Parts: sequence; structure tokens; C-alpha cells
Amino acid sequence: MDIIDYSKSNSVFRIKYELKYLFSGFLLTASISTLFIYIIIYLLDVEKTNKYNSLVTLVFLGICTFISVLLVSKNVRKIEIQKFKAVFIGIFFWFIGEMTYMAYQFILNIPVPYPSIAEVFYFLGYGFLIYHIYNSFKNIDKSVSINPKSIILVTIGVSLIPLITTIHMFLVGIDFSSQYIEITINLLYYLLDTILLVLVILIIYKLPRKDPFIYHWLLFCFSMTLVTIADFGYTYTSTVSENLILTTEWLWNVIYAFAYLFLSAALIW
Repeated sequence: MDIIDYSKSNSVFRIKYELKYLFSGFLLTASISTLFIYIIIYLLDVEKTNKYNSLVTLVFLGICTFISVLLVSKNVRKIEIQKFKAVFIGIFFWFIGEMTYMAYQFILNIPVPYPSIAEVFYFLGYGFLIYHIYNSFKNIDKSVSINPKSIILVTIGVSLIPLITTIHMFLVGIDFSSQYIEITINLLYYLLDTILLVLVILIIYKLPRKDPFIYHWLLFCFSMTLVTIADFGYTYTSTVSENLILTTEWLWNVIYAFAYLFLSAALIW
């Protein structure tokens, strides 16, 4: 007579139930709501649109930060939480950076505060997140090895994005002598985003398909991918023309908001 493993069956049922709640109850509802919020903001006064966009983005990043603090405070001794300390610290620094960015816009009335002190906090956040992803890449499914040539090809492929945009910036007549600080910060963003995106792609390749944590990693990696896309777009348009960044900042804020939304879902999972 076969013995049925009810504990395993219940575990699978629980995972499916939680996934259904996470995707249909949280992500779908929040995504539709976010889209409507940004449409309404876009229809408002153009001069105020960027401020309100940044405010909504800050709210989503604040949700991530709140979830991080809640997880740490409730489960500080759990091994799983210990592994994610770098993520929580990185999100906190990004939140401080976003608040600083907002202070420039609302208090100092600077429409596009770039570069600013906020960049320091963004860079610190990147450092902790890249550290976490790199450690995870080394530890996820060690039985799967990636050919060094594949890593080089992925790196070259991702690097083409910042390389092409950087070349185009110089072709349109960017004056390095007067904008060297901004260009240097751009290049640093490009470097960090390239490292982040390469690691994310490699992690997706290494993920064990039958591991229930694959949903967490897919959400997390998708979130980081959206962040890098928004970064590439924002840094490029802000350097090329102030008018261009003023008209496109709403788009980058929408992408950032969805990135933080998926990051929140990854943390909840």
C-alpha cells in the first residue's frame, strides 16, 4: 500500500494558494491602480507633474522599506532574514536618496535635481544590493555551472546599452569641461547598472525550475531589471537636455514605481 505524504501535498497547496493571492490579490490590483494614478497625474498641470510622479514613486519605495523593517523586526534571528540584510539596507539607502531628491523638488523648487546629494545614497544602496545578488549567484544551485564565455557575452551585450548612449552624448555636443561631474556620475550609474543587470541575468539562468523560491527570484530580478532600464533612460536624458528629462521623467518614474511594486512582492513572497 502506498503511503501518501500529506505534509508535502499541503505544502504544495499552500504555495499555490499564496501565489494566487500574491499575483491576483496584490500585484494585479496594485499594478492597475498604479497605472490609473500615473494617468491622472499626467493629466494635471505639467509643471507639477514631475513632483507628483516623484511623490508616488517615493510612496512605493516607502512600502518596500516598511516591509523590510517589518520583516527584520519580526524575524531578526531567522537564517532567511539574515541572508537578506544587505537587501534591506540597500532599500533603506534608496529610500533616503528618494526623500532627498524630493526635498530638492518640493523645498528648493529644483525640477530636475541631478546630480545632487541623493546620488550618494543611491550609490550606497547599489553597493549593498549588488553584494547580495553576487553572494546569491555563488550559492544558488551550485550544480549548475556557467561557461566563462557565456558570462563574457552577457556582459558585452549589457554593456552595449551604456556604451551606445555615452557615445551619442558626446556626438550631440556634450561639453565635458562644464559637465564633467554629471558625466562622471552617469558613467558610475552605467557601471553599477551593468553589474546589476549582468548578475540578474545570470541568476535567472541558474535558478532551479522546481524550487518554489523561483517566484521570489523572478520577481526580484524583474524588479532590478526595471530599475536598470529606468536608470539608463534617466541618466541619458538628463545629460542630453533639460527639456528632454522634464518631458520624459514621468515615464522613468512609472518604471521605478513598478520596479518597487515588484520588489515589494518579492519581499512578501
